[in-house]
Amino acid sequence: MEQPEECSRPQVWNEIENLPQLKRSSAALILIAFLLFVGCQSAKEGESSKPSKSEQTKILPSSTGARCEVILVCTEKVWNSRALNPLKNELLRPQPGLPQPEPYFSIMRVDPANFKNVIQRNKAIIVVEESDTARFRWFRNLYAKPQNVALITYTTFQDIYNLTARHRREIFEKFRAQDLKSTRLTLLKSGAKWQDATKNQKLKILMPPGYSRVVHKDNFSMYFAQSAKTHHVIMVHTRPWDPDGELPDEWKIIEIRDSLTILHTQASRPGSYTVVDTTIRPLSRTYNLNGRLTTEMRGLFKSVNDFLGGPFYTLVLFDEDRKLMVFIDAFMQAVGQNKRNMLMEMEVIARSIDLK
Repeated sequence: MEQPEECSRPQVWNEIENLPQLKRSSAALILIAFLLFVGCQSAKEGESSKPSKSEQTKILPSSTGARCEVILVCTEKVWNSRALNPLKNELLRPQPGLPQPEPYFSIMRVDPANFKNVIQRNKAIIVVEESDTARFRWFRNLYAKPQNVALITYTTFQDIYNLTARHRREIFEKFRAQDLKSTRLTLLKSGAKWQDATKNQKLKILMPPGYSRVVHKDNFSMYFAQSAKTHHVIMVHTRPWDPDGELPDEWKIIEIRDSLTILHTQASRPGSYTVVDTTIRPLSRTYNLNGRLTTEMRGLFKSVNDFLGGPFYTLVLFDEDRKLMVFIDAFMQAVGQNKRNMLMEMEVIARSIDLK
């Protein structure tokens, strides 16, 4: 049988065999270490030649866009038709609890030919375009991040009407949740810090720069911020609550709120204070917020013995483990100013309350 041809050994091995035993062992170890080093370097060079995941993934710019702003990409003919009525009625309906009418969202129409460059980086976009199929789809981080893009394709205007009627609430909720999240991130980037909300409970609240704590008691704290044209107040209050009892209704919550503002607030005139304006009934709802039963209320307050007033936003969280009711209230005065975006920021502060 033919023997396999013997491979010639590298000259370096022949030289090692001719060395004395001790020197031979040392030289062999040095050679092995050298070969391992060269092999590792070759492997590293091979790895570096492959594109990394970050290189393979397109790097998206940061999204832009004002709070509560939506870009709607469609032709003028579509915009002026009735096909978009369900969507417009949903996004442009007045936000409750404001002294003057302001819609939940501001819509900016963009012609498809102009939908490019920086406009594509808006965080909330709806694209309505003609196609051979009628369909509704979501795209995440399509042109920038974070970003939500809703694509509506249609063959007839009736398709637009049907799709927007079917998905209008979904669009509203997704864009509003996105605004709340981006507002919180903006507060954190601006230097907002976690603070003890009250003395006797382990409660934390995210407070942005500009707010000063003017009252800090066992079960009550008040924060105040002002500018040349606005005044902002946030109150945190705790009181015992029996989980086996009934939840306080909206009138009981108003009673609690009024008891706090009568004691701790004063308008511009001596002897004045603020209370809920019940001539316009506040809107309230009870739901689950971050795993806790919560009552939310929006309405207007007024000043007794004065003429000032404005919107308020109240959260009441029920902690079954500690048998505690946590009351967070945010209200503001901003004469002659649009208040929607400012109140959303205060809502985000109130929602940041941490009961852990």
